[in-house]
Amino acid sequence: MRLAIRAAVLLLVVASLAVGQSDRTGGRTTSVPSQAGSEWHNRIDLDRFLSDPAALDRLVIIYRPTYRQTWFVFGTGRVVLQTYPPGCFPQRETLLPTCTADKSRDEIREVIRTMARAQFFDLPEKSFVDTGDEDNEIEFQKAVKLHSIVVDDGASRAHRDFAEGKYQGRDEKIPAAFGDIEGALRWVASSLLNGAPCPMAHYMEWRRTGRGEAIRQ
Repeated sequence: MRLAIRAAVLLLVVASLAVGQSDRTGGRTTSVPSQAGSEWHNRIDLDRFLSDPAALDRLVIIYRPTYRQTWFVFGTGRVVLQTYPPGCFPQRETLLPTCTADKSRDEIREVIRTMARAQFFDLPEKSFVDTGDEDNEIEFQKAVKLHSIVVDDGASRAHRDFAEGKYQGRDEKIPAAFGDIEGALRWVASSLLNGAPCPMAHYMEWRRTGRGEAIRQ
């Protein structure tokens, strides 16, 4: 069996704090040596991000509203949105439309408050497993319509996944509380959702290093 979200939720290669600091530079690459990644847990304490600036700076929220997009919301205020081609999953060296914005830490804290009010980590843990051929993985994603949110604090990561399509013959629904959090993430990324063309940058996945976030630009 394979997790259909293999190339999505376990974003374990490279994230960027700086994709778009020179937004028009495209294919330039900065590599940082890899260290051990954050460990998966059932939940993460959200309250400390509201009171500890250092903890907030280490935070990244990785949101996938569809198999064709990933949003990275950093505690520092950096927001990155990547859009994928419809017919395949991107590879490490793929160049993709990549929009970036800088928000205030208070705006990021408001997202965290929404997650706390919605009791994000009290939502059930679900998984959606594709047991079909790899060639059908995109069709599986289209049918299931997976939504995923990962919280990574630099040492631990936890996630919740839901869907709004069909899985194993059943209709799936997004819980209202999860939808509230998605709304908060859309709000903080609203300036990136205006339909304007995005500059090209390398495919971003997530990997922690001993010095913080790995950077590809």
